Amino acid sequence: MKQKEIDQLVRLLRKLKEQRQPGKRLPFPVWAELAWLVTLPAVEVIISQTGKDFLLTKRNDHRWHGWHLPGGFMIAGESLEETCQRIGRWELKIEVSLKKFIDIFVWPDHPYAQVVSLICLCQSPQKPKAGRFFTRIPSRLFPHHEEFIKKFLKSK
Repeated sequence: MKQKEIDQLVRLLRKLKEQRQPGKRLPFPVWAELAWLVTLPAVEVIISQTGKDFLLTKRNDHRWHGWHLPGGFMIAGESLEETCQRIGRWELKIEVSLKKFIDIFVWPDHPYAQVVSLICLCQSPQKPKAGRFFTRIPSRLFPHHEEFIKKFLKSK
């Protein structure tokens, strides 16, 4: 990059930072371009009713068709608990609370960013509006989520 381009990019990034509000997402096209430049924290939410089961949701989009753990990227300024709560509300339409941090996973091959996942056990008194509880790991599961589930089951 030429110095003029660097200066312009820095000005635009500062402008973006000044306009952001805590907990507000970046515009997706900006996020998508930055996602490969920095490591992003993600949160994988495991909800269990019995300690031996786990909730999975169906995903059908251009990146994945099959089961996966509810999860998402942390928004700048969010705590781990707040991210879990947002994921619960967004994906499951329930309130959740963080019960236990299980593990951290550095993705060698995430499909759209450089990612470090924080695997969390959450609980909710409500019944999720989406997903299904499993006691066995299904065959069509998002990459590495089987590892996350196995760590949860061993953490008891």
